Amino acid sequence: MELESQVAKIQLGPEDASASGFTYVLAERLGQGDSESFMVAEILEASGDLRASSEQIVLSIRGAVRRAFKKSQDPENFESAVAQANEELGKLASLGQTHWIEKLNCVISVKIQNNLHIATTGKVAAYLMRDNELTDVSCSAPKPHPLKTFENFASGKLKLGDVLVFSTSQLFNHLSIDKLKRLLSQDNFLRASGQVVELLKESAAGGVNFGSIFAQQLKKGTILEEAEIDLEEYVESAKPSSPGLLANTKRFVMSMVAPGKKISPQMRPSLSASRTERVKSGFMAIGGKTKRLLSALVKGASYGKKNLSPSQIRQFSPEKKFFFFSAAVLAFAVILLTSTAVYKKGQRQKEERILASLAQAQKYLSDADAALLYKDEPSAKEFYVKSLETLGSLKNLSKDQTAKADELKTQANEIKTRLERTVEVSTENLGTLAQGDTLIKLPEYLAVQSGPIVSFEKSTGTVRDDAIKISGTVALSQYISKNKAAVYDGVNLKLWDFASGTTGAGLESSVPAKENAAGMAYYPTNQRVYMVDKAKNQVVNFAVLNDQLGRALVSANLKNNDGKNARDLAIDGSLYILTAEAIKKYHSGSPDEFSPAFLTPLNDPKKISTKTDFSNIYILDAGNRRIVVLSKKGSVIMTLTSPDFTDLKDFEVDEKNKTIFILNGSSLLKVTMP
Repeated sequence: MELESQVAKIQLGPEDASASGFTYVLAERLGQGDSESFMVAEILEASGDLRASSEQIVLSIRGAVRRAFKKSQDPENFESAVAQANEELGKLASLGQTHWIEKLNCVISVKIQNNLHIATTGKVAAYLMRDNELTDVSCSAPKPHPLKTFENFASGKLKLGDVLVFSTSQLFNHLSIDKLKRLLSQDNFLRASGQVVELLKESAAGGVNFGSIFAQQLKKGTILEEAEIDLEEYVESAKPSSPGLLANTKRFVMSMVAPGKKISPQMRPSLSASRTERVKSGFMAIGGKTKRLLSALVKGASYGKKNLSPSQIRQFSPEKKFFFFSAAVLAFAVILLTSTAVYKKGQRQKEERILASLAQAQKYLSDADAALLYKDEPSAKEFYVKSLETLGSLKNLSKDQTAKADELKTQANEIKTRLERTVEVSTENLGTLAQGDTLIKLPEYLAVQSGPIVSFEKSTGTVRDDAIKISGTVALSQYISKNKAAVYDGVNLKLWDFASGTTGAGLESSVPAKENAAGMAYYPTNQRVYMVDKAKNQVVNFAVLNDQLGRALVSANLKNNDGKNARDLAIDGSLYILTAEAIKKYHSGSPDEFSPAFLTPLNDPKKISTKTDFSNIYILDAGNRRIVVLSKKGSVIMTLTSPDFTDLKDFEVDEKNKTIFILNGSSLLKVTMP
């Protein structure tokens, strides 16, 4: 995001400037580009005849910067500008102008796109304010040599919302760091700058030459012309406005209704009041004015009712009748104007709140973007979520505000895509199997049972309905070794020789009922088949013994109804239980820390897959039409999406060959992972 600076220049001093040192403040564009130059300089004890010489010295530094950037905006030009400034100062010293040596305090800085380059000499205040913290960015040498006045320079990247503070050293003699941070943290940068001017005027009392520049970084093109401070002027606090038409009208009417009563004006909240206090004071002032006006009108109406009957009005002279009806019309106009003013005031405050929220959301997104650049994903996620919360709180937006909010939502989606590492993949349709929710996953075949087993043969790429046979139903299955697989038919758990189509003796004891069975996984290290028993909130396992399975053993008593909410499980030495909303990890029978932060929450996840020799964990998230790939520490590796992911049911992952086979409805899709 390209940034531009909203600049406030402050230069204060005694009326008799010739009796003190020389101070110079500058902010300007460089050449024909968008680069910006800032300079704050002072030469101590430069009174009387030395002021002209001091001005020449400062202008020579300015000229060196201008010449360096006259033809191009190359960042390397700043080093050339510093070298030229040193050369100019050296020439002046050789010509006998030495009064500035060890008395020059100066900061020169150039902003090129979003990069800031700065060089300082002597005692100056050069700070970067970011996230309400001030960081010293000055780089002055302890005792500069006349031939190398600017000995060091530094560079860094600016972020949206950063505020640069360049000043002569007296700034913090008259204003505390905490006070300055509080002022510059306000939403209205221009008002904050005005408050700083007022405080400095009051504190310094005109006895010190003083110069400062405040530069706030905003998105390029967002500074309104009427709100922008010209780079050649400095901020002055706003003077109280004279009474308007409404105030004069009110005074006139009330003087007629209640003659002799003194009308005291409402005090305006001070510039230094907090935003909350100003809003509160504004509402109280409007309420007080409206209440007094209505009270006066009620009294006037009561007086008229008692003393001004129609017969009396008819007896008025033409002049009195004209005055009476004019006053009545004027009173009605005052009520209308007051109501309109109150309404418009409320609308303005509402608009200010909305604009402040939009600016805050934009800041959160900029912070999220910066955090991603530094690979700080937790912070990026936090800023992203805050931006969504801020945007979600906005109601009843105008057309322009809606457009701005939509633009920020688009930026938020871009941040989300980067956080989730979303990749749209192409798919290959391998053929149509059969209607079913579960893949039978074998080394050479992927199949679905719907009556006969319809299978896809990997080696030939053909779909057949006679390659694999079994007597009974396959609700869940898990490949064991060679021609052997474990199958669950909804009642019994047994071993199946898929080459011959025969099955061993069924095991029913302690096997979960069909409605309570969630997932099946085989762990080759201990040659056991694992299943979730939702009714008992447990994971149970069965040893593979030649042609049958051993009795059930409890692997883990699950916590917090993790088993009751289970959809599937996977094992790699640890158990991973997939629920409707999360993944719960257990190690050695106990819960283990594992909490991947999904930006898009899981929605009807179907399957989870990992193995001992897998690097990652894979989740088939059907409701979001995606496959999420996590590291085994829980961070998002990538998120795979495709327009063809319309009815995700099951999948098989071949991590070694970077291939995923997906049962989508009755179709078998193949995806190659990036």
